[in-house]
Amino acid sequence: MRCRFRRRFLSVLGGGILLIFAIVIMGFDGRQRARKRSWNIEMPVLLQTAKFPTDGSILVCVPSAPGNFDKRQAIRDTWATTRTIRVVFFVGVPNGTRAKYHQRVIEAEHESFDDIVQVGFSDTYRNLTLKVISLMLWASEHRWPDRRLIVKADDDTFVNTPLLLSYLDHFTNGNIYGLYQDTYTVPRCNVSACKKWGLTYHEFPSNIFPPHVRGAMYILTEMALERLLKYLFDPPFLYIEDIYITGLVAGRAGVPVCSLPSGLKIVATSPTKSTVFILNKGLLSQHYCQPQHHRDFWKRVRKNLPYKN
Repeated sequence: MRCRFRRRFLSVLGGGILLIFAIVIMGFDGRQRARKRSWNIEMPVLLQTAKFPTDGSILVCVPSAPGNFDKRQAIRDTWATTRTIRVVFFVGVPNGTRAKYHQRVIEAEHESFDDIVQVGFSDTYRNLTLKVISLMLWASEHRWPDRRLIVKADDDTFVNTPLLLSYLDHFTNGNIYGLYQDTYTVPRCNVSACKKWGLTYHEFPSNIFPPHVRGAMYILTEMALERLLKYLFDPPFLYIEDIYITGLVAGRAGVPVCSLPSGLKIVATSPTKSTVFILNKGLLSQHYCQPQHHRDFWKRVRKNLPYKN
């Protein structure tokens, strides 16, 4: 397993000098918190789960676009039914011509399933970092004693939850796990012609992204979550949430970013006909899933369970 600790260690003579330099460079927690944040924003919670269960080993937080009703329902009907797994969907405020309709449906879903948290910012791709920050803050505020992991998974990502539970003891405290990316060149664009992931030099001056994990699905231990929370607003804002959270924030917090434990894999390309055949051979998650993919893959996973969910 590869882990990148991304801390700068100084080599100086003398134990006393080393200690002084370590304090200056790394800082104690109290000192770090006295530092001014790079940015901040109010993110009021508009809809809240009323009776969310406080048991289970894993919380899965799913950022979801307001109009993705079918994807949320597919998750509810499939891998969200796993015992000891708790799933919450996070949405922003709908926009566009169908905003009022989407809001009514979200409120109906909230009333029926009590698994939606709505936060008060416009739900756009460039606000995805805000959505992930809000789910991390929510997860911290709604901790329960038996919880061991927090998973961030997009609503088009299938999560093999029984397999995840079987590897629970492999996720050690203090780390982030996912599809590890070591060196990645920053895609560039002009202000007038920026594509979805393109960045100007003003938005991100460096030409290389820091080590991080891909955003479709990653796993936080409880200790990692708490360390990240202290630095959530320290780096300059970046709308690409996996780079911001697991690269920039994790780097400042000294949180190791790791590959998955041996035997597990994440597929970040579209599903193929062969996907169903590797679900029981270490496939932890599959990206770019349509609602029917969730149902087909879950049916395959359940066939091989020693118990019925």
